[in-house]
Amino acid sequence: MRPQRVSDETILSTARRIFLAHGAGVSVDQIAAELDISTPAIFKRFGTKRNLMLMAIKPPKEIPWRKAVESGPDDRPFTVQLREVAGAIASFLAEIVPVLRVIHTSDISFSELMCDHEVPLPVMAVGLLSSWLERCCQKGLIRKTDFRLAAMSILGTFHLETLGSLFRDRTDQSPSVPLTYLDDVVSLIWQGLRNER
Repeated sequence: MRPQRVSDETILSTARRIFLAHGAGVSVDQIAAELDISTPAIFKRFGTKRNLMLMAIKPPKEIPWRKAVESGPDDRPFTVQLREVAGAIASFLAEIVPVLRVIHTSDISFSELMCDHEVPLPVMAVGLLSSWLERCCQKGLIRKTDFRLAAMSILGTFHLETLGSLFRDRTDQSPSVPLTYLDDVVSLIWQGLRNER
């Protein structure tokens, strides 16, 4: 048996990039051509285009900013810490939102995309952020509030901005949240959550 000259990981990362840039309608021939391998070689490893797409665009099992919020808060000002957390959330959403666009144009369901997750990522994200906000309150950094609602508001704000940036500039395939927007959201949240002593 000849050794594979292109790894599965390379095929999946190339397929991901191409699916995100061109949508679900891209052909496996185009992916194979970019990799300089045959289309049958891809089908031999992944079975179908649908399976290749599912494996290529599947979100990570773990939320990348999980450790940052679980280890905090620390003694720094709330706005500094929220800025860091919000930046990590915005970066994560900038990776996920284009995947949702591809899923929307394919026959893959959201539940199928999340089949490896015991808890769907949106539910996990709300839980992580609301727990972090509650610990911020316990440290006296912010006032008591409905932490779940606050978490959903923060996540929703960045999700909508990321989604909006994708539609405002169709040439940019990697949406992002402008730093001024990030700072404005942190300021607004601080106005609502700060302790009035």
